[in-house]
This record gives sequence, C-alpha cells and structure tokens, in this order.
Amino acid sequence: VYCTQDIITKQIVAVKLESTAHKPPSHETHLEHEYQVLSELGGATGLPRPIWFGREGSYQAMVIDNLGPSLDRLLNASPDGALPLHHDAALGLQMITWLKYMHSHHFIHHDIKLQNMLMGLMESKDTVFLIDFGIASQYQHPSSHIHIPMEKTDELVGTLAFASLNSHLGLELSQRDDFEALAYMLLFLCNGSLPWLVSPGD
Repeated sequence: VYCTQDIITKQIVAVKLESTAHKPPSHETHLEHEYQVLSELGGATGLPRPIWFGREGSYQAMVIDNLGPSLDRLLNASPDGALPLHHDAALGLQMITWLKYMHSHHFIHHDIKLQNMLMGLMESKDTVFLIDFGIASQYQHPSSHIHIPMEKTDELVGTLAFASLNSHLGLELSQRDDFEALAYMLLFLCNGSLPWLVSPGD
C-alpha cells in the first residue's frame, strides 16, 4: 500500500497494488473482489471509500481514502502495552456499529485483527476504520436471504490469534465469528495479551 497524491484534486490517497503477472485474465483477484465489496458497502462511516480501480501494466490498482495508524501501531507505542479501558470501550462501540452495517449488507469480514483497524486523519481522527476486504464473503443471498449452510471446510480462515472457535474447527463462518474475533481483539487491546498467545503474531 502506497501513500500518494491525486495530481488533479491534490487529495492525498492510498494506493493498493496486486500483481496479475501469473493469473489468468478471467481470474478475480483479491483486490478486484475487495473493490467490489467496498463499492457495495457504499463508503459508509468507518469504511474506506473506494475512489478508483484499474490496471497499470502487470498490476491492478485500487485507490482508497488515506488513513492513519493501525491499532497495532498504537498499541506498540503505548508505554503500558495496552490501551485504557475507556478508549478500548469507545473503539469497540464503533467497531460493533461498522460490523452490524456490513452484516446488514450480507457480508462477513473474516479477518478482524489489530492490523485491519486504522484510525482516521484530521476530522476523522477519532474514527476507527475497518480495512482489508479481500477475503470478505456473503453469508446470505441478498434477495432470498437464504443463509449459507454450516459445513465443514477444513481450513482456518483469518488470523490465528483472533480467529473464532468455528474457524479453528474448520467450519463455515458467519456473523457471530466476526463478533467473536472482535471480542478477542478488544481483550487484547486492554490487556496487552490473551491466554493462548504471547503476541498477536503467534
């Protein structure tokens, strides 16, 4: 991800690149999928606004809002290695709102973690943003509202440290798994650790 400036509007934006060198033309990349998900979610508060998507040489590029530091960076900068409880609670309330909005549009994120939560800049400096929708998926059909079946997939989806129990069991994920991962992440923010790991990279 690169920080750059729009030469016409002079707006500072973020550019995310993905190589297409060894992928067939018909293959949907993670970046293309992410752009489609963000477009369907409509640039709501707490979600980066998709500005442009296209191809540059052997790369696909997506332009989105430029955002601030991740919660992981803020936590590492904290002298106590944890955030105060009132800050953790305020961030948690925002994250619950963004997840509920995303779920109301039939999507689940699949990878709730510190690195995918970024603070905004300037007038949005107190807003936490959810990013990285490359593996987001629909848990129910948009028109029929038929829920996906709970099947055995035999693969762990997401980040090991914050993955839900269902993910560890290799089961198809749903909205509750996003919230379970969020609960683990919030516990990590206020404690600086979790009982089953030493660091979020474990």
